[in-house]
Amino acid sequence: MLSIQRNYLRKNFFILLALALSGLAHASLASAQTGIHVIASPPPAYTFGETLNFQISIQSSAPLTSATLFVRVQGEARTFVGEARLSTGADTLAAYAFNLALRPLTPFANVEYWWEIKDSSGAQLTTEPENFYYEDNRFNWQTATRERVNAHWYQGDHAFGQAALDIAVAALTQANRRIHAPLPDSVNVYVYATSADVQAMLAPIGRAWVGSHADPALGVVIVAVAPGPEAESYLRNEIPHELTHLLVYQATGAHYAQVPSWLNEGWAVMNQEEPNPDAPALLDEARRRGQLLRLSDLCGPFPVDATQAQLAYAESESVMRYISDQYGDTGLAALLAAYADGASCSAGVERGLGLPMSELESQWLQEAINVNPALFKLQALIPWLILVALVLFSPAIFILLLGRKK
Repeated sequence: MLSIQRNYLRKNFFILLALALSGLAHASLASAQTGIHVIASPPPAYTFGETLNFQISIQSSAPLTSATLFVRVQGEARTFVGEARLSTGADTLAAYAFNLALRPLTPFANVEYWWEIKDSSGAQLTTEPENFYYEDNRFNWQTATRERVNAHWYQGDHAFGQAALDIAVAALTQANRRIHAPLPDSVNVYVYATSADVQAMLAPIGRAWVGSHADPALGVVIVAVAPGPEAESYLRNEIPHELTHLLVYQATGAHYAQVPSWLNEGWAVMNQEEPNPDAPALLDEARRRGQLLRLSDLCGPFPVDATQAQLAYAESESVMRYISDQYGDTGLAALLAAYADGASCSAGVERGLGLPMSELESQWLQEAINVNPALFKLQALIPWLILVALVLFSPAIFILLLGRKK
């Protein structure tokens, strides 16, 4: 029996030794981790578009060697990493001034941040991630809420904000009757008093020319409408337009970026209470001058030029109304489903409506715009025909001129 016990101990000696050492290591690590304590970690203070100040107050049994800040906008893969400045006193204060002019954050996004603290004894502490809402704090926002919609405004009385809220709640339901998207958990509608205020807010992220804006992934709608006698009319156009983009995003999810602009913007204009009254005149003028834009040119971003952009909106609305009249809600749903499945601009038309995009364009031109499709295609080829003619006949013209000179 004694021999058996000795053999057992001999065989398991190294296992028992490894377990003992592992326990000591864990105890040592736990001791090191408990040597750093967070005393205070207040929410960051910021001046919108300028500086974002992070601070954390720490106690440690050994001098701190570093405090590293991590910042990430929720939904984005990129993480900012910065080394904080340390100052000692009763507690050690780590501070970091985040330059928002050099590294702009997405307005109205939730921003996640955390710290990694190290001291000279080898102890290390990583704090739990915290969040703050990066709102445009240049203004004192008033807020009204109903159901899942929050309306925010900084100029105008309560009746003005309530009108914005009522319009948003009604538009969300009305627009979704044809889109059939799952509604977002919450929608924030920000009503700015001027386009200049909107542009100053969007300029750091490269969208200074925009008057109204939607960030579908954040569930945020931004419009520029000043309080006044015509305010409600503008709200009834701008809010439903931008909310449509949110619903299209909800319906297409990860493939939202592949939705053609002519569908996204055309549907948004259709949902306005009063579509642009100048659109028919714009289309007629472009038709007479032979300057209509090709449907394939409206798959991506619209032109930056204001006149061309207005024409792009007018054509997109006309195309979507034509599709709605010819194919009904079933066709619109099939078209949206094709893009939600990741189809390209032209493939989505073929899968959703059962015809090539070129054929859809020809039908729309002939039946809705009163343009001969063959002539339209020929007009599109004119610049290329001129270029080919110059290439082919330039040598002959040069020889002819040379002969005349001699």
